[in-house]
Amino acid sequence: KIAYASDQDSGNGTYDVYIMNADGSNTTRVTSVDERSDYQPLWSPDGSKILFKSLLSFFSGFKIFKSGFFSLIGILPNSFQKYRN
Repeated sequence: KIAYASDQDSGNGTYDVYIMNADGSNTTRVTSVDERSDYQPLWSPDGSKILFKSLLSFFSGFKIFKSGFFSLIGILPNSFQKYRN
């Protein structure tokens, strides 16, 4: 499988993460089309997760997509921790 970022569904420069087979078939969007850009996907060594950067206006951080479960796990950057509580 190949993970990549594209605006092929939004068409407005807002990117989402997709996966596809090596031959280009079976393309699946794994993030939602919204105002957030998701890009720079990177597979985990065991191929079960995709780490990607997510940008939403004032906040930029990393998220993990668990392959097969379509659940997102947010990871906050250290600089954001000072704003909690």
